[in-house]
Amino acid sequence: MRLAIIVSMKDKKILIHTALNIEARPFIGSLKLQKIAKNIWANDTILLTISGIGVNNVEKSLPQVFQNYTCKKAINIGIAGCVDPTIPIGSLFCTNQHLEDIPYASLTSVTKPAICTLGITTTLVDMEAQTFEHIVQRYLEKDAIFIFKVVSDNLSNTIPSRQFVAELIQKNLTKVSKYVL
Repeated sequence: MRLAIIVSMKDKKILIHTALNIEARPFIGSLKLQKIAKNIWANDTILLTISGIGVNNVEKSLPQVFQNYTCKKAINIGIAGCVDPTIPIGSLFCTNQHLEDIPYASLTSVTKPAICTLGITTTLVDMEAQTFEHIVQRYLEKDAIFIFKVVSDNLSNTIPSRQFVAELIQKNLTKVSKYVL
């Protein structure tokens, strides 16, 4: 006889995923999250995980999150390079849904940092979002998945400082929080 585990909607968490610890810090502070495991913070309703940069890190960490937790919504937030130099640094975009109050932009995820636009036909470039979306679609419906990217550079070879990344995320925290809660 198999036992069924019933998880009520109130037991389901809202997942926030970042690649970098510094991208997670504004959420950890504002949502009063407590560390519950390596790279995982939570409160009664939110589960935040930090995978590390790149496809391999997301592929290793994200399935484990879904094996151990039941989520009703998943949000990826992080920085991205922008192909269009007329778009201001700090601009926030959603890359997988058309939202009323946050503009949409197309995105390509690459395996190495992009400093050249050759072959890139999207507005934004990052290193995890497409893998995040691919994995999360196994567990959630499309309308429960949000990918938010903040423009950090115009595909320069300069790595943004930790402080600058934190400021970019913090500046957009209120806009994104509407979709977190």
